[in-house]
Amino acid sequence: MEGLMFTISDYVLSVVANGTISQAARQLHLSQPALSVAIKKLETQIGQPLFDRSTTPLTLTPAGELYVAKARQITLLEQSFRDELVNADEHLTGSLTIGGAFISVAYLLPPVLRQFHDRYPDVELTLLETPFPELTRRLLDQQVDLGVDADRFLHPKIDAVQLFENHILLAVPDELVPQSVVTTFGYSYDEVLAGIDERLPIRRLELTSFASLPFILMLPANEISQRTAGMFAAAKFHPQVAMTVNQQMSAYEFAQQGWGAAFVTNTLIQYSGEVDGLHFYQVAGADQPRYVAVAFNKQRYQSKLQRTFVEFLVQYYRHQIDDGAAGQA
Repeated sequence: MEGLMFTISDYVLSVVANGTISQAARQLHLSQPALSVAIKKLETQIGQPLFDRSTTPLTLTPAGELYVAKARQITLLEQSFRDELVNADEHLTGSLTIGGAFISVAYLLPPVLRQFHDRYPDVELTLLETPFPELTRRLLDQQVDLGVDADRFLHPKIDAVQLFENHILLAVPDELVPQSVVTTFGYSYDEVLAGIDERLPIRRLELTSFASLPFILMLPANEISQRTAGMFAAAKFHPQVAMTVNQQMSAYEFAQQGWGAAFVTNTLIQYSGEVDGLHFYQVAGADQPRYVAVAFNKQRYQSKLQRTFVEFLVQYYRHQIDDGAAGQA
């Protein structure tokens, strides 16, 4: 096979990541015909098709699987080479793409990225809002370098470093439960802001105490939904569903409007601002502790920049915890 077969590997990897040649062409700033011709020429050179074009999105043939595996190995070697050159000087440069769900992008990462940028001003940072179910795929496809979200990454190629612990609470409109329940078991916004940990008394209720209430649930792919589904099963009741949403921010908004009870994290509560007419409950059997973590593809070469950023995150939140503000970091 003559020629440099891997000089257009970025084209093939882009098609794999995007699922179609047209979407890959837009990402690569090429015309669709030009990209199609380049891939056809490569397939002719190899002697076998790389893609099964009868499927949407496109799937790889056995030859395509082998090509992509080798192309990714070459990409890692190139990244390693560039990193070694950069690291010959202590001056840290390069680019870093970080993915995270709405809470991470809107609340958790901005303050730490500000400090990181102040220390390393020549590092180019890109932040992508990525729903939790998509984050693993983007890490595996190398669309993001790191992901910041809950630590429920179940893929064997993904590893995670825990940053801090947070808690899943049940947000319930006061009008839906007796005042005695609110007074005895409910946590106010100020108490959640202070921190749901050893500084506050434990006031847990069984989930069955809320069996008669309407619930705002999240789609099964949502990480909190996965954690709480077992709680309903253990409590042996099917919740009355008032609304189904795709993220906890939406569930929290509907709870504030009195639609029903919603599982949310203390981190979201603390960042979203004070609310009236709503209290928060610790439910027995909740899948705790829950950690926010920074995740990475452990089969991918980890550059000095990535390692430095992970350590920066760990130290940042450790400092927040030492200051007694783990949930507010």
